[in-house]
Amino acid sequence: RKPVLFVEGEKGSHDVGLYRELLPNFLVIPRGSCTQVIQSVKALKNNEQLHHLEVYGIIDRDRRVNAEIAKLEKHFVYVLKVAEVENLF
Repeated sequence: RKPVLFVEGEKGSHDVGLYRELLPNFLVIPRGSCTQVIQSVKALKNNEQLHHLEVYGIIDRDRRVNAEIAKLEKHFVYVLKVAEVENLF
């Protein structure tokens, strides 16, 4: 099985397409908002006895400070170096 990557955005959006191109070895699943990405990763990580998946998340930086980013990374949610993934285009 491929590792799961939850990302912001909706099915068919440019950011989801970008992640799928850049990370072909991951199952990229759009979750809408950053809050939904964080909740999805935490929920699956907290219930590993129910599955054997590797689960991660990527969210936009928005206005997050370094302390918040470090806390998210402990939960396997990673933050882009740019405010929004669209900045990469």
